[in-house]
Order: sequence, then C-alpha cells, then structure tokens
Amino acid sequence: MINKVEIYTDGSSRGNPGPGGWGVVMLQGKERHEMGGRVDPATNNQMELMAMEQALNFLAERGVTDWEITIHTDSKYVLGGVTEWVYGWAARGWVKADKKPVLNKEQWEKIKNLKDFLETENTLFFHHIEAHAGHEHNERADAIAHGFASDKDPQLVSTEK
Repeated sequence: MINKVEIYTDGSSRGNPGPGGWGVVMLQGKERHEMGGRVDPATNNQMELMAMEQALNFLAERGVTDWEITIHTDSKYVLGGVTEWVYGWAARGWVKADKKPVLNKEQWEKIKNLKDFLETENTLFFHHIEAHAGHEHNERADAIAHGFASDKDPQLVSTEK
C-alpha cells in the first residue's frame, strides 16, 4: 500500500530582508503535522525555500519509501526552481542562463539533493496553489509563517501517532 502525503509550504518576511518565518502543513490520512520557524534577517524567497527544504528534510530523515508526496507552494519562484531550473543551474555551476550567480545557492543545493534522494524511492509531485485564495491548508501554512516572522507563537498542531 502506498502512503500518500499532502504538504503545503509558505514563507514570509517582515521587510525584504527582515524578520522571516516559514510554515509547513503535512497531511497524511487523518494525521496532521505542522512545522515552522523564524530566521532574522531573511528575504521572502529564502523563507519560501526554507519551508520546502524543511518539508523535504523531514521526510528524508524518516527514510520514507514508496510514498506519493504532493507538495503545494504558492511561490512560482520555488515551483519553477524545483521543477525546471535547478538541474540547469547545477549543470552550469550554479550560474543562471544570463551568467549571473543563482541567488540562495546553498538552499537550492539542499533542496535539489533532498529531492533527488527522495525520488529514488518515492514519487514527488509539485503543485502551484494561489496565495490567499481561501484554501484551508495553504492559509494555515501562511499563518504559521507570518506568526514566526512576527515573533508570535502560531500554536503548531500535530496529531501524529
């Protein structure tokens, strides 16, 4: 039986750069696990990447195999990077097509390595979801990220067994 998990990621910064926060909501069946954190200073893109990195790392550390993993992000930057650009950047020595260095290179390297590792034993799907469109789990990931960026406790929820 294949395990399925739905993951929603989001990032926020108060200023760009400024105090930053990231949030993740993971759903597997009736189980829910939320994660988040604060980085100061950080850009919004760095926090969007941090949410993706932390979600992938969470699964990699648990050694999941034969899982169908769907990750939702409201960041077109993160979606484009993880699904299209990251392999070209890596092949060119982390330089973009315009010959400029890739911003947030260290985070992109971690995400690429985690994605490659997880894809050896699992199926990953990446999906764009519109921000602030009323989707319950995306709104919650956003609230977690904003809570940490604002130095407020977002009261993380976990119903894991």
